[in-house]
Amino acid sequence: MPYTHIQEGSVNILTPKVARPEEGEVFYNPEMAFDRNISVAAASVADAFTELPKSKMRVCDLLAATGVRALRYAKESGFADVTANDSHEKAAAVMRENAKQNGVALNVTNTDGKLLLAKEHFDFIDIDPFGSPIEFVSNAVRSFSFRGFLAFTATDLGPLVGSYPDVCRRRYGLRSLYTDYNRELGLRILITAVMRKFFEAEKTIVPLFAYARRHYFRVYSKVRYGNKNVNAALRDFGYVSHCFACGWRSLGLHTACEACKSKTEFIGEIYLGDLHAQEFCTLAADELWKRGFSNEAHFVTETGHEPQFPFYYDTHYISEKFKISAPSIEAVCSALAEEGYKCGSTHFLRTAIKTNAPFDEVVKAVKLSV
Repeated sequence: MPYTHIQEGSVNILTPKVARPEEGEVFYNPEMAFDRNISVAAASVADAFTELPKSKMRVCDLLAATGVRALRYAKESGFADVTANDSHEKAAAVMRENAKQNGVALNVTNTDGKLLLAKEHFDFIDIDPFGSPIEFVSNAVRSFSFRGFLAFTATDLGPLVGSYPDVCRRRYGLRSLYTDYNRELGLRILITAVMRKFFEAEKTIVPLFAYARRHYFRVYSKVRYGNKNVNAALRDFGYVSHCFACGWRSLGLHTACEACKSKTEFIGEIYLGDLHAQEFCTLAADELWKRGFSNEAHFVTETGHEPQFPFYYDTHYISEKFKISAPSIEAVCSALAEEGYKCGSTHFLRTAIKTNAPFDEVVKAVKLSV
């Protein structure tokens, strides 16, 4: 198979010369450079949230493929001890060549990711699979000691967003619902499942920046140890009840819809806490600005400033339900603000808002804004 050189960030890497990423012997997706740019910025400020100096942190890119992310962690984020692992021999060979060409002392390993985590200690772990990260999490829990930094991706959005609820239940321990806010619901299911793995070892993760983009979910989090931290995380767990007849939803367990009296469905317990830490987003965005990644900086800044209320409301969905024209989200937020509620746009969906207003008030605001 022919190979070609590609420049990404400060590294020049050897990648398969193919029309589509999945056709290559070693996987490289140029469209994910956006995410890797954010990863480099996040890694650059990780020491502020782990209380560990970068010079002493052991970093692992668990499913590294070409090694581009690991190389950038070593060359751009200031880490001295970076392991790039992949179970495929061809990928390991490509990584070694890429490390050599870039003059980076990369520790390349060629083993099963779960086995590597079971026998090695790391302070910073990045899990970026094709599909679900959940099979690697239990071993990642054991690899961390008292604190650390965990980044993980999920591309199996079908189960998480409610298209395959039984698969979601088997894989993540919760049965998903196909709602108008399913992208946020799916992201929170993912975080919940990872947290529960950590709880088993008296550890937890604290989300610093979690988002949904295109075909994937991505979470950056800090790792904390001890019952005090676990109990604090559990206080952010709860239920959400949903009515498929009229679209009503509310936090908590409700057997009947308060709007139309229909029977509701619920999901939980699920993580309902913050998805973003403002300090982290500010520092990561500053790093992105300094590196010239303006699109990524805007994304982190705007997403980090979103209202933290779960869950978003799709104004177009509400308009369709009540057979009215779809208003602008600016008009809806203005109407809600006049009633004393907080409201803002969200990266999850262009037509959605996040607000602390209850369902009936949101519906009223949508109707008044037409």
